[in-house]
Amino acid sequence: MRAEYDMKLRGHRSSGGFTLVELLIGMVIAMLVLAGVVYLFSSSNQTSVAQEKLVTTGQNVRSAMEIMAHEFRMAGYVPMDNLPGGANVIASDVSGQAWSNGQFERLEESTASSMTFIADLNSDNQAEAVRYNLNGTTLTRQSWQWVPGTGWVEQVPGTVNVIEDIVIFNISYIFADGTSGLPDNTDASTSNDRDDVRGLIISLTGETESQVRGVGGAQKRQSSLRSFIKTRNMGLDVGV
Repeated sequence: MRAEYDMKLRGHRSSGGFTLVELLIGMVIAMLVLAGVVYLFSSSNQTSVAQEKLVTTGQNVRSAMEIMAHEFRMAGYVPMDNLPGGANVIASDVSGQAWSNGQFERLEESTASSMTFIADLNSDNQAEAVRYNLNGTTLTRQSWQWVPGTGWVEQVPGTVNVIEDIVIFNISYIFADGTSGLPDNTDASTSNDRDDVRGLIISLTGETESQVRGVGGAQKRQSSLRSFIKTRNMGLDVGV
């Protein structure tokens, strides 16, 4: 009777627990599964962060392009009061600027990375001079208003940053004869001056503020836009 009891007791003990080897194997398997879950979460999180950075960059580039396109289309829209014969004639361009030549022009400055134009953007019957310029990797905007009896006065808050982290801001100018390039008022040609400009091709490329993981490793990713803009107010009154 005693022997039979001891056998049952040993059988009960052997079937009721795990050996040390079994515990170690179970722990290894659990660690592998946990490592896989952590890797998937980390990879998914990195992808999400990368997409968020790219989307933000793309949205910023698109917003900057929309702002510029709206204002560039207005280039040359000058109130009659500011033109010769009007009550408040623009008598000079903005002084103290590298592009200042002392003459009134609807398009005051026209380089590959900066443009200054005159237009009544807020429809208050007083013209503004607006300058877009790529300063390093920051696209800036600056404006002045023509004030009767005073002249050009810089508008508050002065130079503002439109968008940062820009690697390409390029302006190509389309002339009335269909050719394109940079205006040149100093050469012998009379078909590629600033007042001959009828359209613009704007290329804008921004990049993420920090590196983003992806194909090719971690690096800054870029978002680009290219837009054709018709300067519909240029050339409406040739000779003025």
